[in-house]
Amino acid sequence: MLALLPLHAALLDEADLYTHDRVVSSCIPTPGSLLYARHRPAPAPGDTSLIAVDAGDAYPRLSALDDEFAATEELTARRNELRDAQAAPQAVLAALRSHTHAHLACHGVHDRRGPSRSRLLLHTGDLTPSELTAERLPEAEFAYLSACHSAAPGQELVDEVISVASAFQLCGYRQVIGSLLTVEGAMAPLLAHGVYRALAAPDSSGAAYALPHAIGPLRQHPRAGSRCSGARYSTAGREG
Repeated sequence: MLALLPLHAALLDEADLYTHDRVVSSCIPTPGSLLYARHRPAPAPGDTSLIAVDAGDAYPRLSALDDEFAATEELTARRNELRDAQAAPQAVLAALRSHTHAHLACHGVHDRRGPSRSRLLLHTGDLTPSELTAERLPEAEFAYLSACHSAAPGQELVDEVISVASAFQLCGYRQVIGSLLTVEGAMAPLLAHGVYRALAAPDSSGAAYALPHAIGPLRQHPRAGSRCSGARYSTAGREG
């Protein structure tokens, strides 16, 4: 039930302060997934690799895709891209197996009644929670899902946290950023730049800290759709 409430973006009884200004929060699908995320060591700096995936040319192209992909260059890592026809589901799964970090900028579909049918739209096919949870990715570290409703759970099975984002954590990613609502195209690259800049800092404490660090300055940005735009995004996995 709590997964349906964006408590991390609740307005506090103070001027223009939200929960994520005071508290670092991160969601988990199961206690076991948290234990795994905490106890598995992070990859050595020289072993960091990132795969960036776009929506594929079968769907309307995202408005600021190139700028968003450029944000991933803030992170020092061996970097590859899958674009258009390259971004087929099996090719994306193969790339996830061989990279520690993943940035997926694509369209997402949310099925409220059957969240296991929620999916990311790729070239000639979809990537579903069931396909992801069948994978075991022992080197996976961080996934950034820049897709609408990628972290949104179902409304029928309220006792189960089933979403694309939770599936990424269950298959091995220690930290995942996803969206509970629609992704604002104009803001997506700005947020991504802020997140990756925070992750690349020498004193980085991980995605759960990087996300609110990036959201804070954007609340007053003229391109922000609303001052509560931070409610759109959440993190799953280890909190530090």
